[in-house]
Amino acid sequence: MAHLPQYLFLFIAGILAFRNNWLLVLPSSLLRFWGVIITVMILILPGIFMVFGYDITRGGITLASISYSFWESITGIGICICLLMYSHNYWNTTSIIKSIMAQNVYSVYLIHLPIVLVLQWAIIPIPVPSLLQFIIVGITAVIISFGISNFVIRKIPGIKKIFF
Repeated sequence: MAHLPQYLFLFIAGILAFRNNWLLVLPSSLLRFWGVIITVMILILPGIFMVFGYDITRGGITLASISYSFWESITGIGICICLLMYSHNYWNTTSIIKSIMAQNVYSVYLIHLPIVLVLQWAIIPIPVPSLLQFIIVGITAVIISFGISNFVIRKIPGIKKIFF
């Protein structure tokens, strides 16, 4: 729930980007700029951990928490920008799977959060490393979200006017 403001901000930014054709007008130098920013942010993360320790993940109004929150926000937005621009510039091709996924992406965006939360809750008791839990939840959430969107939501009468 702590990330809902970021989701709202990115949702609004996505609407503005679509309406103003940002992917078509943004210079490729922006991809390089944010690539450098992401690299720097990843390189300074160990320093943040060395200075503050694991207090950065505890939340609250502390310098440690605020530092990590800014790091996370800047890095997350940078990754979003780079992925969007890179995929637009280099992966902009079509296939049957990409076409199906493209038709469902908006409804997946709207339904994925509860799916991720349920999967996270379900995997917590399983004694595996956090990175493996992240990978399992991520892959499973993508498959389930697109499956529900394509095979359930799209079959509801009248829903195509809203989602598709």
